[in-house]
Amino acid sequence: MRLRIKEWTLNLSSKDNIVIPYKYIAETLLTKRGEDIPDIIILNEYVPQNNSCKKLKKLFEDKGYSSFYQGENTINQTIMLVREELKPSQVNEPVKIDPLKGEIFNIWPYIVHVQIALKGTIYNVIGCRIRIGQTINYWKETISDKLKQEIEQKNREEAKARKQQFDIILNYISSLKLENIIMVGDFNNYRDNTPVADWNLNVIDQAIQGKLIRETPKDSGSWSACYNAEEKSIFTSKLGWKSQSVYYFRLDHLFISPEMSPMIRDKSYDWEFALQEITNESPNCVLDKNNNIQIKQGFPDHAIFAVTIETE
Repeated sequence: MRLRIKEWTLNLSSKDNIVIPYKYIAETLLTKRGEDIPDIIILNEYVPQNNSCKKLKKLFEDKGYSSFYQGENTINQTIMLVREELKPSQVNEPVKIDPLKGEIFNIWPYIVHVQIALKGTIYNVIGCRIRIGQTINYWKETISDKLKQEIEQKNREEAKARKQQFDIILNYISSLKLENIIMVGDFNNYRDNTPVADWNLNVIDQAIQGKLIRETPKDSGSWSACYNAEEKSIFTSKLGWKSQSVYYFRLDHLFISPEMSPMIRDKSYDWEFALQEITNESPNCVLDKNNNIQIKQGFPDHAIFAVTIETE
């Protein structure tokens, strides 16, 4: 059996009860030509109290998905949707932790842990998101060296908090002695060439120390603030800093038990939803005065991270 997983970040803040295009989101995830529907869908920045999110959840449930997330609250979090025929079961309250406290943050990771049994083998599927606090970007401004140092120090504290969240996730996995782990999520890591290098892919790989294998597409980024309409290829062929105002990172990753790594058949960032012909009438993007494409608020601003695993 091939297990198909899709993960997407909704670009939704818990502070805003904005209307999200729930029908568009569902259709984009379910109706790509030539593909079977996904077995598991992981949505980050999902807000349970948002009316549009409630409609999105019901739409998937009407299509035969069971939904799992951590309680009814107003904070944006992670929801996992699993096809009912897989008979999923949630591991109750997987994370009971106190918020990480510091001068500029009070945050903790989101984890949803669901088990499915295929041919007598139990698979532990984990959806998660490393939360961000108050990272400050100074590249667009001319500022003093003193202020730049202060900003870098605060960003290092923020990076340390992200690393602490990841350690909590790893400790959770170790404490339950889990096997057959499939963990997919948005880890909000920095790039290695940013001034703050305390939370990047090298740090992540050192933290897992071979207990898990990180699998990340290498041919594109999974998040971008904006891109130029004449250079659509940046989503498919370029990585790193393009300019001071256009940047893109690989933030969405698969972590898998080492013995399962050979079972991966595909992992890719899918930007097809954003690479259509863009006009000011487009459903998910608008053109600004510089011909840059900006994702509309409430529309996902990450690529869809698609993973296929051969379980037998």
